[in-house]
Amino acid sequence: MANRLRQRLVDDFAAWAGVDDAEKARVGGLLRGRADPTLWRSGDINQLFMRQVAAREEVEPGLAEHGLDDVRGFIRFLDVTDQMHPGSARPAALVKELDRLSAKFPAAMTGKPSKAPAPPEEPARITAGDESAQVGQSALLRDLAALAGWVGVEGRPRDDRGEVRKADRQGLRSALGLRDGTDPVLTALWLAAVEFDVIRLHRTRVTAGPGAGLVREVLAGTAPEREALDLWMGLADMLIHPVTPLHSEKGAEQIRDWLDPWTPLFLDLLSEQDGPAELDGLIDRLLREQAGRLPVGDPRLFAGLAATSVRNILATLARHGAVTVAGCTSDPAREAEAAAWGTTVWAMWPESGTTIELTALGRHLVRRT
Repeated sequence: MANRLRQRLVDDFAAWAGVDDAEKARVGGLLRGRADPTLWRSGDINQLFMRQVAAREEVEPGLAEHGLDDVRGFIRFLDVTDQMHPGSARPAALVKELDRLSAKFPAAMTGKPSKAPAPPEEPARITAGDESAQVGQSALLRDLAALAGWVGVEGRPRDDRGEVRKADRQGLRSALGLRDGTDPVLTALWLAAVEFDVIRLHRTRVTAGPGAGLVREVLAGTAPEREALDLWMGLADMLIHPVTPLHSEKGAEQIRDWLDPWTPLFLDLLSEQDGPAELDGLIDRLLREQAGRLPVGDPRLFAGLAATSVRNILATLARHGAVTVAGCTSDPAREAEAAAWGTTVWAMWPESGTTIELTALGRHLVRRT
């Protein structure tokens, strides 16, 4: 998935600085792979240029000559527009790091080949059909609208990690109808809101971003059809491939990388079904067909992890409108409990006979991915 936050920052920087397409491409290339493009700690500049960029086999044209100045301009942009992460080093210290590389970096880039210019991208063609009418039914979009409303135009203080403060979490949970202990749900929603510019982080505060307006329009049914579908598809992609939080526990990213292909593989199987499929049976089939992906040390443990991950992501996709699930025992108390935890009954209490089917939007999603 394209890093929308990074692309938004590159676009905003280009508009703010009035740079040409070549510099914009260089800045985008330099920011590639940074988990948070607004966070620049002491030593990050040297790590970026001397360890990462210098190790690339090909680089953007002009990067050796202009890369240091490009990042200098980007740092100034973050500082002036109040978007620098509070955990960053002082801009003056970052500029000194750039100055110290003025001779070392060009020397390290001597003889490095440049990438050929990328051909212009064809605009995506979206066949909307009946799908666009379903976009506004997404519970995730309603959650994002509630988050933006809670943050408000004036904004709220943020913590030094760029997240909602602990003192404010109970209020946000109440606004979203969640219970205590749902911090992972809040974190996932917060990351999605930042990624899609529904909220915008500043040095010490968070405010509602321009993307909040699009979310409201989609829910009201007044957004342009293509923009509504693009937003829905982008959010669905983020649900299928969850972003690892910047401050996650050690080893979390490796586990996520291993889990990443399981849900797309399940959706491929589901798309081949003619009508509803038995959920447990299809997950069992997935595990049999993909047994080679299970580590030999403890395949049963990892099969359970994969199955749980698939179920949890399917629960988020169901709330988003990509799949429908039937055959679960109706229980209002359990439904309320699951909703308070940000999930679904059938994900929390699996039962035999549960069936799953792609919606029209879900089939559109599988065709596009």
